[in-house]
Amino acid sequence: MGDRNIIMRGVVIMQSKERIKNILFIVIFLCTQNAMAAGWSGATQVLDVYVHSNGNVFAQFEEAINPDSCPSTEFYRILNGETLQDFMFSMMLSAQTTGTTVRYYVSGCATYPLIKAVRTLK
Repeated sequence: MGDRNIIMRGVVIMQSKERIKNILFIVIFLCTQNAMAAGWSGATQVLDVYVHSNGNVFAQFEEAINPDSCPSTEFYRILNGETLQDFMFSMMLSAQTTGTTVRYYVSGCATYPLIKAVRTLK
């Protein structure tokens, strides 16, 4: 009877270890999915750019992307204080006035997708 209990305990421990591995795999997979949600748009035109009184910059683009499933893509936002905010605003304003095509990179939400980078194209 003693050997059988030892074997049963060993089986339970192995099943517990397998469950822990499965849970870790699921957690890592879900974290990776969130990390991969950000992305670049295709080539698009800037339709509108404006600065809100709180310092946030808002933009509208011909092509809407929403990799993070934000509640709205009517606008895209650059948060006040974002690194290189002034440069991205200038690039989008210039692209809008000259008709230059751009690509933009979004990651995260603040009601609207958050712009993290802007690139002008020829």
